[in-house]
Amino acid sequence: MDKGRELFIDQGRNLSIVKYDEQTSKQIAAALAVAQHKFGITLTVAGPDEFKTRAVAAAVEFELIVKFSDPAMETHRLQMTEAKRQAERESKRLALEAAREAQSQAAKVSLLESKEACVLWINGESGQHVLVDTEQSDYVGPVVQLDGLHAVQKVGRTAYAIHELENLDRVPFVGDTKNEIQYRGGFGHVKGCEVNRGGRER
Repeated sequence: MDKGRELFIDQGRNLSIVKYDEQTSKQIAAALAVAQHKFGITLTVAGPDEFKTRAVAAAVEFELIVKFSDPAMETHRLQMTEAKRQAERESKRLALEAAREAQSQAAKVSLLESKEACVLWINGESGQHVLVDTEQSDYVGPVVQLDGLHAVQKVGRTAYAIHELENLDRVPFVGDTKNEIQYRGGFGHVKGCEVNRGGRER
């Protein structure tokens, strides 16, 4: 029954759906669920092809644990089930890609904000921001500022270089006058005192 409306008639050896052409997919699925409980997983469905098609679609949509004795219906059910699974997998893949992209964008924003803060600090010191050549270059001087993403190194009287920590093999120690950062092929090697990623000096 559905809100007082008769969906099917239990005739003992079968269920007869009332006005099947007026029933929704949910109502047809409800009738199939009752039939599955009464007769078992494998069901024999009689009626016009249009109704059989709707019965298969309802079984797949509501993920009923049923099979159909009619080979054509069962083949259709398997095809629709596989198509639904593929669509769900694709939807999950797209959602995961979107989440990863959002995380990546958030990380880029944080990196940009960190670098902008470093540049502002350099400007406040009346200094000059020196662009880092990560392919092949050496930078010598104390690291004067450090956050979770960047290190600011004083490499001249008023010159400062901003290093991305993810491009360095270790975190330099703030204040070490012997700090030297050598870049080769996009990656930097830190010489001198350093701290580990947890912030402790080594």
